[in-house]
Amino acid sequence: MAGVGFELKKLFQQQGLLNSVKAYAFSSLTTVGPMILCMLLVSFMQFALTGSDATYAQRELFTATVVYAFVFSVLLTGGISMVLTRFISDRIFERQYEHLLSSYYGAMVLVLPMAGLTGWWFLKGVEAGTGYKGAAYFFFMELAVMWIQSVHLSALKNYRRIVANFALGVGLSCAGAWGVLTFTDFDPITAVLAMSDVGFFVVILLTTRHFEQFFQYKNSAIYFRFFSYFRKYPSLLLIGTFFYAGVYIHSFVYWQGDGHLQVAGAFRISPFFDLPVFYAYLTVVPSLVTFVVSVETSFYDKFKSYYTLILNGGTLRQIAYAKKEMQRILLREVGFIMEVQLLFSVVSLALGIKLLPMIGFTMDQLDAFQILVLGYYVFIIAFVVMLLLLYYDDRKGVLCLSATLVVLNTVLSQWTMKHEFDGLGLFIASFVTLIAALARL
Repeated sequence: MAGVGFELKKLFQQQGLLNSVKAYAFSSLTTVGPMILCMLLVSFMQFALTGSDATYAQRELFTATVVYAFVFSVLLTGGISMVLTRFISDRIFERQYEHLLSSYYGAMVLVLPMAGLTGWWFLKGVEAGTGYKGAAYFFFMELAVMWIQSVHLSALKNYRRIVANFALGVGLSCAGAWGVLTFTDFDPITAVLAMSDVGFFVVILLTTRHFEQFFQYKNSAIYFRFFSYFRKYPSLLLIGTFFYAGVYIHSFVYWQGDGHLQVAGAFRISPFFDLPVFYAYLTVVPSLVTFVVSVETSFYDKFKSYYTLILNGGTLRQIAYAKKEMQRILLREVGFIMEVQLLFSVVSLALGIKLLPMIGFTMDQLDAFQILVLGYYVFIIAFVVMLLLLYYDDRKGVLCLSATLVVLNTVLSQWTMKHEFDGLGLFIASFVTLIAALARL
């Protein structure tokens, strides 16, 4: 992701409030674009279904489908994305640009069959019409493709085009859903899910076209060259999976708990817990953006200078000074991210207390939301520190830390669920992991 940071740094160097807003908008869409797109679509589609003839059971089925597609597509591709990111970074460093487009198509050959079989196996047990199952199947497949595309997006430099592609996809989906619900008698949940498919498909096509034009090099003989990195760095596959499992594992626990609801014979959801999780997770987006535009631009300069001196014959005094500067910037930027995220978390707590009851939150859900906001605050800081450890190639340490987070979150969430301390398991697990990660760093 360093390439993204350096290109965005040029935007931040331009003076003026408007340029700063523009830079943050571009960085947001580049780094967390697929997630923002999905959440915007879900929010709009839920609103559209509320005003349609859709029943409560149909709305629950739509929500469950989107949540499952989102979560399991991330888990399916998280480890692959981590390995692919390392491969692409190495190839860019060695100026072997012919691997960029080839590795994208090679990753598609790997991911699509996996996603296709997973989606088919699950949906065959869903009690819904063929049309809805088909729309859900393509929705899951498209999400898997978009997560892989997000890895290669880091090498692109035309951020206006990236933003335009995402905006066009969202606009088409929303306009299409409104038109179908207003002027046709199609099944409402099938219609809105199909329109979501249309918007995602447009984004995928436009992004692939962008890849073709920017990367240019394509060599079918090296489509699967990145497969060697699964043998070379097997820990990255597990790290990527554990990273995202740590985000969602407490939801799995509640889906198996006493308060779960069975939807369409196959989906298990927790109506009480899922909504607080959704809104609480939105609060960490600022840290993901700040990491790219602040930590990677400022820290990576010092990081690179330090190792350049070691590799190219710097004096002991130069190396010692460079190390001290690297450590100073590292602490400063981690502190800055903690401050930015704390500000957004406090504001989110205040807004949540005021606004969430207006959309039906109970007091117990509001309590869970407040604890989850604090839990995700600690989690995202631990996540950032673990990413920084990967800069130093501490794969063993990050693997242990991420696995610890998953295990602790699972065990503690089960315990706190039984004692009705909802969300506290994530907070404690993330806090322990953060302390260990900072000590490791």
